Amino acid sequence: MTPQPAAIRVHRILGLIAVLHSIVLLVWLLIAFIHYGGWPLWVEHLWLGLATLWFFWPLVLALHHGGSFLRIMLPVLISVAFAALWIRHYIPMARVALGLLPKHDVF
Repeated sequence: MTPQPAAIRVHRILGLIAVLHSIVLLVWLLIAFIHYGGWPLWVEHLWLGLATLWFFWPLVLALHHGGSFLRIMLPVLISVAFAALWIRHYIPMARVALGLLPKHDVF
């Protein structure tokens, strides 16, 4: 069954939001560390929560009925390219938030 043009448009908008989500996380991280030298604990928790929500975008895009392989993979790959720049800061913060000691290697 071919998706309707409106469903395709919504899927493209969702893909754009997924990419923007990853870009905002990267810019927020850069501003916090370059301009301010760090951030308060509540801001770190907020960033960590928003970064964790980013991992749901591939699932959202895959389950939306307006998607095709290309419409799913293109925004996901672009988002992952930006996420690769902030993920190394996410992993240590997530370890602490999940109660894992920073010295334990999850990967």
